[in-house]
Amino acid sequence: MHVAAYIELVQGMRSAPTAKQHLACIRMLFDGLVIGQVMPTNPAHSVRGPRHSVTEGVTPVLSSEEATALLTGMDVSTVVGLRDRAIIAVMTYTFARVGAVVALAVEITFRRRSAGGCGSTKKTVS
Repeated sequence: MHVAAYIELVQGMRSAPTAKQHLACIRMLFDGLVIGQVMPTNPAHSVRGPRHSVTEGVTPVLSSEEATALLTGMDVSTVVGLRDRAIIAVMTYTFARVGAVVALAVEITFRRRSAGGCGSTKKTVS
């Protein structure tokens, strides 16, 4: 009863996701007390949280002009600056997340022309 009253109070002052987070924290606290045999049951287990569903994403997307301004404004006089610019360019133009870009095993193909014809060597960079 006290947990439900607290969640209703939080709902009146904060957003539904915040109230859901508070309820999740309280449930975890009481789960720990039940596991530690301090309490026989979890009183927050039966409390229902507020309904909240997200139907539309809110991920910001850079415009072409903003992306160009970001990339041209970076300091590329050092190797670190070049690396950062390459990572941000890949993330911007492929819509990849940081974890996906970091986990890439990039295969770079170098082609060089010799007097006798074209040859190629492959080098793997990770």
